[in-house]
Amino acid sequence: MPYIGQKISGLLVVGLVPCACPFSKARQFACRDMTIHSEFSVSIIEDNSEAAKRIQSLIAGSPDFVFYDHYSSAEQAIRKLPARIPCLVLVDINLPGIDGAECIRRLRSMPGFTAVRLVVLTVFEDANTIIRSIQNGANGYLLKDISSALLLAELKVACLGGAAMNASIAEGILQAYFQPVAATEPNPLSPRENEVINYISLGMTYNEIANELSLSAHTVRRHIENIYRKLEVNSRSQAIQRSHEIGLLPANPPVPGLKLARERDGAEAKGTRQ
Repeated sequence: MPYIGQKISGLLVVGLVPCACPFSKARQFACRDMTIHSEFSVSIIEDNSEAAKRIQSLIAGSPDFVFYDHYSSAEQAIRKLPARIPCLVLVDINLPGIDGAECIRRLRSMPGFTAVRLVVLTVFEDANTIIRSIQNGANGYLLKDISSALLLAELKVACLGGAAMNASIAEGILQAYFQPVAATEPNPLSPRENEVINYISLGMTYNEIANELSLSAHTVRRHIENIYRKLEVNSRSQAIQRSHEIGLLPANPPVPGLKLARERDGAEAKGTRQ
């Protein structure tokens, strides 16, 4: 059974959440428990009819998935998807009219789509498009040159709550937005602590950072305690903001992990009160 922080087929499992499948109680439970087999429903938003047919055929031929619907535009999907909400929606970026990233933002704000997995499948791998898609609510970003077997594996990981992202995509984000910048103040962090704050700013959990750096969770927590002490902060979100201020992280664009950091800070504070 995969665990949070484990890499599966080049992907990083970032958490497990209930699936939005309109299944029976047994199948809804199966979406949360990876030890129980279930079929995950998938719809696609793709304007290229040939590409859509290939994806549909691949999904329909897998015992792990059931194909729901194909929409040729974002407008059509936004209008019709609420009538039959699947576990996962594959979204192309280069759509006519409303593009894929904006489509994701609108779907994510609609009732019933909080737990739906929205995964980009496209040929575009520029960092701006990737960041915009993730900020708008995408749970993964995959390239269309992926093999059929790996695509199915990654879709299953996404349905189980993981973040489906090609290794090249993750590397591109780091190269585009986390290159060393001219610091406005002396850098008080060690090289390893700099790595940790970069991963925190990407929205990664302690366990995910530990897995990525081949460290124990305890060691990562010690690094984070040192970061808090050196930056004179008390939370993830404060650490990210302070790192921006002194030039450890780029000021623009805003990193996708800040929202997650604030949510986790709030959850921890609530747990402490209880």
